[in-house]
Amino acid sequence: MFELIVYSFYIACSVVPFIIVLAAAFRIARTGGAQVLLCMECGQCNAACPVVRKYGPDFAGPAGVMAAVKAGTEADIEGILALCTGCTLCERACPRGLSPLREIRRLGGDRGEPAAAARPTGEMAVETGKIGAGGKT
Repeated sequence: MFELIVYSFYIACSVVPFIIVLAAAFRIARTGGAQVLLCMECGQCNAACPVVRKYGPDFAGPAGVMAAVKAGTEADIEGILALCTGCTLCERACPRGLSPLREIRRLGGDRGEPAAAARPTGEMAVETGKIGAGGKT
């Protein structure tokens, strides 16, 4: 009887979490966001992002996009999708060479409308007043 309890405890503590993590990894890979699994959430992309500089540290930024895709809570980041300038500074700042911009574009397309980041540079965001030139208002 004791062995059955120990074996049940082993299953509950080691096998079940493994299955949950494996299912999450497959879900992320199936949606085309496999790069988010490599994101270590260091925040270098946020440090480089002119939109984060404008709106402050409370704005999730590119790191928030990567974390939301990893957690499966993409609905929480709609504001980020609309404000992205498409400047690619997040891609250049990433120590692993990941592309939060690619995730922003993919998520914008999932909503049935072109993502704001689909433009090649942030010039349109500057022109429309979403962000000032050089990341300043």
